[in-house]
Amino acid sequence: MQQPRTQSEDPEKTRHILELLHQKPTSFGINRTSWTQRALIQAYKERYNETISRGAITRLIKRAGYGWRRARRVLTSPDPNYIDKVELLLRTMMSLTDSELLFFLDEWGPVQVRKRGGKAYCAKNNIPRIPRHESPRGTVALVAALSATTNQMTWMFATSKGSSSMVRLLEILYNLYHAYSKLYITWDAVCWHNSSALMDWLDQFNDANRRQVAGPIIELIPLPTSAQFLNVIEGVFSGMTS
Repeated sequence: MQQPRTQSEDPEKTRHILELLHQKPTSFGINRTSWTQRALIQAYKERYNETISRGAITRLIKRAGYGWRRARRVLTSPDPNYIDKVELLLRTMMSLTDSELLFFLDEWGPVQVRKRGGKAYCAKNNIPRIPRHESPRGTVALVAALSATTNQMTWMFATSKGSSSMVRLLEILYNLYHAYSKLYITWDAVCWHNSSALMDWLDQFNDANRRQVAGPIIELIPLPTSAQFLNVIEGVFSGMTS
């Protein structure tokens, strides 16, 4: 039985292939930005005047410790204070007292109000039908808050997304959890979450509330820029639309 060839038996071929991999295909007149097996065979023959099989290329590259890998898109954020903001959120969640709550806030929509597909219980011969072309009956948006402690959703419908919708939802949370001392709010870094109108309202609201006998103070913990994947309520919205 013939023994399989090892890398030590093809040191020169392995070195040649690795040298090709560390260069660009355009250097050999190949109109590509990345290597393929066919492109390697072509460049190898052109450079070293020798034909090599696709199986030999695969075997030599694998035994040299390399492999073909598909690029993976990863979640990142350009926020320079990313680590500090995430650590602040984690510390806040781990140090919540019995009189404090933390909520993840976000908006969904707006979407058109019209008939949509789905399942329904109906008589055997009564098949629900949805017109292919229909006029929408307006738009609606959903504004919601997810409690990090109780996993409960507080939500309301709105005509559009904006600072006014956030103010209304914060007032609802204030009334629902009036017996608590502090409500932490975390949300995405979109423009209307950091608008001057919303910040001024919140400062005035907290100042007036401190003069009251009861009622929670509302404190913001904004998420890093372009880090919507840290907002837990996004998973709830994704389940609703799937």
